[in-house]
Amino acid sequence: PAAPIDIMAYYFQTVPRAMLATFRCSFGDCSAKNGTSLFELAESEFNAALLLSMSGFIFMSSVGLFNIISAIFLERIMAYASSANLLKQRERLSDKRLWHKNMAKFIDIIMHLH
Repeated sequence: PAAPIDIMAYYFQTVPRAMLATFRCSFGDCSAKNGTSLFELAESEFNAALLLSMSGFIFMSSVGLFNIISAIFLERIMAYASSANLLKQRERLSDKRLWHKNMAKFIDIIMHLH
């Protein structure tokens, strides 16, 4: 079997390969070809502080990404709801029949008061 450092070196030997490994880890697939977790392999070679910071980075990036996507989704829903309400209000204001009906009610109320 290959040494843990050799397995880790494969995933970080070039910049594109390291970026792919980081991308995979940020979405939960942080395993080597043989199925062993890269964190388990790194545990034998690096100190706990480095592993803890790497785990924190992955956690924060995935939570942060979810938060940004949720905020964009919510913002678009709120903008659509606002424009739908504005459109409904404009339709009501431009409805001549509704205006005449309400004016007739208003005049009728005024006439009965005097």
